[in-house]
Amino acid sequence: MTQYVRVTEDESCPEQAIELPLEPDGSLLLSNIQGQFPGACGLRYRSPDTQSLRAVRLAENVLFPPFDEGWGNLLFMVVPTKIDTASKRKIEESPTGKEPETKMTKVEGIGDLIVLGLPFRTTEPEMKEYFGQFGEVDYCEVKCDPVSKKSRGFGFVRFVNDEDAKNVLSSSHKIQNRLCEVRLPRPKEELNIPKKLFVGRIPDGAAEKELQEYFSQFGELTDVYIPKPNRNFGFVTFASGEIAKSVVSQNHRLHDSLLNVSFAEPKANSMRGAAASGYPMGMGYDMWYSGSRQGGGSGYNANAASAYNMMSMMGQGMPGMMGSGTTNKTWSRGASPGSMARK
Repeated sequence: MTQYVRVTEDESCPEQAIELPLEPDGSLLLSNIQGQFPGACGLRYRSPDTQSLRAVRLAENVLFPPFDEGWGNLLFMVVPTKIDTASKRKIEESPTGKEPETKMTKVEGIGDLIVLGLPFRTTEPEMKEYFGQFGEVDYCEVKCDPVSKKSRGFGFVRFVNDEDAKNVLSSSHKIQNRLCEVRLPRPKEELNIPKKLFVGRIPDGAAEKELQEYFSQFGELTDVYIPKPNRNFGFVTFASGEIAKSVVSQNHRLHDSLLNVSFAEPKANSMRGAAASGYPMGMGYDMWYSGSRQGGGSGYNANAASAYNMMSMMGQGMPGMMGSGTTNKTWSRGASPGSMARK
């Protein structure tokens, strides 16, 4: 059985073909192609019989061998992502043959650094004096509340020399006996990207350590969780939303099992869905829901159940207290708080 597939960008240059590895089931992952040919969205080949171009079947980012020929020794060509007319015109007019760099993508220098955990009593001159020991400071600011004019506990600093800024980023800082964190500000777009991913189709017997070892190769992880007993799904949380977004766009395998990786639904959305289903939010259900992890994934919490039962008993006594003052009214036992029958 063929273990590699010859793939090239230009059919007229077969000597530039790259051999890409196949999966154990004979399929080819689109992510493997994109790793060597960025922007690729599929493959095509020339039929030995008709000499016409044929497309390779693609489903869920997995390419399958041609029905008649199989992978064989055929030469496959990359199908590039379609470029819009405006970008194509820019490439054709560019002397380098590539899309020219725009002002939005051009980065000049490191720029401002954000300083977190700044003591509230620290002034701008004191902050500038501290960072002045690393190099010439071009700009320094302590962010203050517009009304009270008091420090908000963070600020910004900018250096004239990028090397000085890199030195600051790689060092630990203590300002007025308080540890501070200095890093590059995160773009607003990245703050809106979820960092927690849902991982489905986890093979039986897989442990959190194995999941951590696999996904840590893509970037820093802050949390890894597989419910116990193993229900063939789990969660991983990355430190960066951009890394999480990149991981979702790729295919992943663990123990020869193709994983289903997607962004995890925020808990708030799940709670809203539960409320829409008629569950009594605020009467123990929220505690029941949050107890799903502590309870080994079963979703049951003894404290929550007690809270719900207590609220039910209180609800049974409320109609009598809120009535016209009579106390000889009775209510059927076992009725729910919202459907109690009056005798």
